[in-house]
Amino acid sequence: MAIARAPIVGILVECGRGGLEDVLCRRICELLREQTGVEFEIDIVPMDNKARLIQECGTVTARLLDDGCHRVVILWDERPAWPRIGERLCWHNDRQSILASLRQAQVANRPVHLVCIEREFESWLLFDHQTRCCQMSFRRRLIPFGSALSATPTGCRIPKAR
Repeated sequence: MAIARAPIVGILVECGRGGLEDVLCRRICELLREQTGVEFEIDIVPMDNKARLIQECGTVTARLLDDGCHRVVILWDERPAWPRIGERLCWHNDRQSILASLRQAQVANRPVHLVCIEREFESWLLFDHQTRCCQMSFRRRLIPFGSALSATPTGCRIPKAR
């Protein structure tokens, strides 16, 4: 009898290896496993920045699916870390560009999910003490952010400024 393997979820993020989205996605998946009891593996692919993620998501998604991922999540912030001056932010335009890349790589009809984060990942970092400690290379030590912390991930209006 063959041993069933846990499904693999590929996740494309717009940071470098060990960056904020990489760390937070691992933490979110850990919490999902704990809360639901569902086992799954993750393969996180850091794409360095939003522009590269949008341009190369099709070929990277195809590779992940070919390598055995059951589904792929493409995850990006609406507001990039360093927006260009005068750059208009638009989920629709980002989505259309991503879908074009997926069509070009012939994976548009495969199990691919697009997730645009309205409240930047930084707002999660301000909210989750354990992840904050991990990201800042501290272990179980309270970091003195004082009243800058928010009780919820949506409580900070401009988290990139923190």
